[in-house]
Amino acid sequence: MLGRPLISYAIDAALSASCFDRVIVNTESEEIGAIALELGAEFYRRSIELTGDNAKNEDFVYDFLKSIETEYLFMVNPTSPLVMAEDIRSFVEKMLNGGYDSLFSVRQIKAQSFLRGKALNFDPDAPHVNSQDVAPVESICWAITGWKSGTFLRAYEEKGFAAYCGKMGTFELSTFSSTDIDYEEDFLLAELMMQMRSRHTNEITI
Repeated sequence: MLGRPLISYAIDAALSASCFDRVIVNTESEEIGAIALELGAEFYRRSIELTGDNAKNEDFVYDFLKSIETEYLFMVNPTSPLVMAEDIRSFVEKMLNGGYDSLFSVRQIKAQSFLRGKALNFDPDAPHVNSQDVAPVESICWAITGWKSGTFLRAYEEKGFAAYCGKMGTFELSTFSSTDIDYEEDFLLAELMMQMRSRHTNEITI
């Protein structure tokens, strides 16, 4: 993206946040591992068995936590390149101060919403309410996620899954920071937003 590897944005943001004891890139790719080391992060080589379509995030998180001892684990998603260091610092502060076992970054959506045909945040039998006055739906965007390691490990070993465990909380990100790249059009939009941010920063600096 803009002439840089996509992973580099997550690494730079995590390092610039200056709130972690270690910044470790978890990947099976030697090429990405080399980029991590070059940028000042560490490289944890993930097993090839944890890279297929059937592998879930919680599977490789469990594998990582069995090898790396830490009280808390924070995952910064490389497909969310617009997350900033201040987002990460505030996220970590909320998790530690709030005593959460799981904390999820979310995008708040203020719009009348249905789930499987049922109204979530509005009453269809009541007069219409303007969207700005509707209780927001919180959509998990996975840009930043945090877990208390002991709670995660216990849940995974008891149930075989642990993404949502213990005392859970949410942390709101801006639409900008929560941008996630899943498809080509997402990449193009993120690149455009990155260019706009760079231009805005230069204008402020001047």
